[in-house]
Amino acid sequence: MVCRNCGKQLQEGEKFCTICGYYNEKDSGTPTQQGNTNIDIVVPEEPPEMRNNNEFNEDNYDTKNLININNSLSDNSSQEQNFMNINYSSNNNLEINDNRYDRLLEAYVGEDYQEIVRKKINIYAFLFNLFYLLYRKLYVLGIVGLVILWVIGIKFSKLLIPYLLVIAFLSGVLFNPIYLKLANIKIKRIRKNNPSNDDFELMKICRKKGGVNVVIALLIYVIFIACIIFSMFSFNFNLKGRGKYWEANNNNRANCMYITKNSLLYTKNNSIEGELVEAACRKFGADTSFFDIYIKMKNFDGSVSYLFFQTGDQELTLTNNTVRKSTLENKKMTGTITPEETKQLEEIQEIESNYKKIKEESAKFDKQAVKDNDKTERTCYVFTKEELLR
Repeated sequence: MVCRNCGKQLQEGEKFCTICGYYNEKDSGTPTQQGNTNIDIVVPEEPPEMRNNNEFNEDNYDTKNLININNSLSDNSSQEQNFMNINYSSNNNLEINDNRYDRLLEAYVGEDYQEIVRKKINIYAFLFNLFYLLYRKLYVLGIVGLVILWVIGIKFSKLLIPYLLVIAFLSGVLFNPIYLKLANIKIKRIRKNNPSNDDFELMKICRKKGGVNVVIALLIYVIFIACIIFSMFSFNFNLKGRGKYWEANNNNRANCMYITKNSLLYTKNNSIEGELVEAACRKFGADTSFFDIYIKMKNFDGSVSYLFFQTGDQELTLTNNTVRKSTLENKKMTGTITPEETKQLEEIQEIESNYKKIKEESAKFDKQAVKDNDKTERTCYVFTKEELLR
């Protein structure tokens, strides 16, 4: 005998199906009669005087009462049977719903389903932590963990080992409950978004959304390792370059300071009058022995003049000065200037212009040094009177 609702093979004498809870009658064609539907009505004898008045009249006898009694008895037995069926089927539906969810969860989790569901500690998550998160398609958590690892490895290398230990411990202990909670949320979302799909289709979607993906996990890890290598190379390169330029800048400044002080000694030894205001120095060329030095002097009459020195072959030479600038400018205005004096005036004006250019370049280097932390070689310096007389 088979169940008429779901088709399960039933045992001999078994009426209720253990799968769907349907009540199967013995005779598949006609419903089983519950008890005897005929009721014997016993009519007590009446006194003769009443028997004549209440003569049994077959035409006037109401058979509806008898039919109603029959039906009520039959209905009572069928209601009791239906209640048993409903009660059994409701319990069975709970078990079926639980089994359906377990099947969907197993389809979503895929590999290591029993270990993730039953065990509290995940040894794979403990050993491979961030990679295991990516392997289990928890891409957001895995990538965030890798970014934090990258920042700590580059900027705070002392915290690298403690961070890895903490990640390993938390992954091993918390992975299973967190993963199951996320899986539950996604399964509910899948069932909500696919209300017309049967269990087979839902399981297919769960396998696609869940499970593992080793290819994407390896790809993300390769990109991460490449970023780490590039960052370390760039960081070391910048350190070496910074150290190189820092050393070169210090050497250039020291050489400029040394040559500028020698220029001041030259002015004293040659009785050049005037009070020191400030000085500017510029290195040019790859050789460290070539510098231009400009010393700004305040004359006794209140005018300003510039002394221009050059170095070459380890020699310091006073090339020109702007002491005669005002005289030559007056001659040019009156038209009495000679061609030689015109050439001298142009050289004097160029000296003053170069001094201003060196001062502007030095100010730019000062601003740039704050941004790039001595990543470029500095060739221009301006020294105050206090620095030179120190």
